[in-house]
Amino acid sequence: MMSSPSQYASATFAPRRIVQCLGFAVLPAGIFFGVSLLVLRDRGFSTAQILRDPVQQRGGSSFLGFLSSAGLWLWIMAVAIPIFVLLTERASFSTRRQEFLALLAGFSMLLALDDFFQLHVDHVPAAFVFGGYAALAAALVLRQHAEIVATDGFAFLLAMALLAGSVAAEAAGSDLPVRIGTVESIEEGCKFLGAATWLYFCGRAAALRT
Repeated sequence: MMSSPSQYASATFAPRRIVQCLGFAVLPAGIFFGVSLLVLRDRGFSTAQILRDPVQQRGGSSFLGFLSSAGLWLWIMAVAIPIFVLLTERASFSTRRQEFLALLAGFSMLLALDDFFQLHVDHVPAAFVFGGYAALAAALVLRQHAEIVATDGFAFLLAMALLAGSVAAEAAGSDLPVRIGTVESIEEGCKFLGAATWLYFCGRAAALRT
């Protein structure tokens, strides 16, 4: 039990803790920040365009893209939860379960990156991206069907169905006999509900010890 200022100071500035903090937080973040700034400036973006929030640059309401941003946070949480329990409670899980959680985190990361950078819109052909998702989901089912059912098979199927519905609505687009705003609402609504259901499934997977 610490009782003196010197003990608090020794614990606060312990060399091991300083090295860990700098090595695992400050240094990686600094490298990411610096490299991102240099690369994007080299691509023609100004410093202000890189650093400022898009809403600040457009001068609009802070609620612009609100639901899109909220959906992105669902993907991020679906990444963070499995990774967190793997880092803190690995011994609580079987090897099979550890693999399952790692696969969930990886799949969630791909979905988050696609949603954030709009990869299937601006960078990679949509058919390739969505086909890859379907292949990865099928591979996950084939390899980890027992873990999926033990966790919550219904939630998994519902999440996949909702996300597939979002893809179908986007692919159909103007071909549907409804207004484009309605199509976008269906597309984004299915994606948001699918992301929420996927987060629920990932949380269940992290909570279940097998």
